[in-house]
Amino acid sequence: GRAREAKALLLGVLQRVPRDITTLKLLALALSQLGEMTQAEHYARRLLEMDPGNARLWQLLANTLWAQKRDAEGRAALDKALELGGNARLYIDLGWMLFHQADYATAARAAAGAAALDPREPDAHYLVGAAHQAVGRGEQARPAFAEADRLRPHHQATLHAAAALLNYVPNVDPQETLAAHARFARVLEAQFPAADPVWPADRAAGRPLRVGLLSPDLW
Repeated sequence: GRAREAKALLLGVLQRVPRDITTLKLLALALSQLGEMTQAEHYARRLLEMDPGNARLWQLLANTLWAQKRDAEGRAALDKALELGGNARLYIDLGWMLFHQADYATAARAAAGAAALDPREPDAHYLVGAAHQAVGRGEQARPAFAEADRLRPHHQATLHAAAALLNYVPNVDPQETLAAHARFARVLEAQFPAADPVWPADRAAGRPLRVGLLSPDLW
């Protein structure tokens, strides 16, 4: 949360040791956190001049390009990273890049690759579910969201997606749908506690109107 201070300190260090790889990495990350992607890209490229065989540096470059909406260049950088030594996080980053390009089928394959490399990575399973959900393949999305939820319980995005999905998947037990919505509601309740007392149901004339969140589709 102190990226601006880190940037100033790291720039000072670079004046003394301009080719220190660790300092350059930290500076590129700090600039990324600050949204200064052009400068982050500059330092990522400097790092690659020094260590062109480092897959994580190509991933760093890809992320800076992606943030600048330079998707084709970012995809090329991620492909280079995967060529040098793929890991689950690289496949997840590639999957989200493809997802935001609306290439959902390839995004699902990239996410499945991440899950195969690291079956305990919840983001991989979540992305598999999101990619299938985006094209209406609810039956394939359900087990992926369930596995993401098992690995990382109480994660708002997962609960949101799973509950919304059940609104549209045919032949789902209504109790399962209700339970999914209730779990999502409990997460929201913990984050956004009611400022006023909850009014009981009352049929009397002039009773207060109660408004509740019925579905993640409305969130």
